[in-house]
Amino acid sequence: MGPGDDDPRLAALVGELSLKSDRFRALRARHGVRRRESQVTRLRHPQAGDLEL
Repeated sequence: MGPGDDDPRLAALVGELSLKSDRFRALRARHGVRRRESQVTRLRHPQAGDLEL
């Protein structure tokens, strides 16, 4: 179980990628993914400019 488990589209995508990609499985296994409830992430995209997510 993990973040996004309540979203069936995300679960289907993760399942499909896990079946088809050794690289995806390896990256997912080594990278701790957790839900962020209240933190804002700021990015500077070269085409879109400053973004807050």
